[in-house]
Amino acid sequence: MLADLEGKTARDDVVLRDLLLAEITQCRSFIIGPDGKLRKHDPDVDPSTQTQVVPADLTKLKPTG
Repeated sequence: MLADLEGKTARDDVVLRDLLLAEITQCRSFIIGPDGKLRKHDPDVDPSTQTQVVPADLTKLKPTG
């Protein structure tokens, strides 16, 4: 979980959109592995289901053995 209060990460990752008089962020989900590599990027997030989707994704991405 990342709180990006100043929007630096959003700007760096191009999820902040400038709409003339206002800036809005897109809801996206990123799962980063312990090695620092991007494991999953979901560009079309539904905030009402993310509490179910992310744990399921983490389970799927967990190494076996």
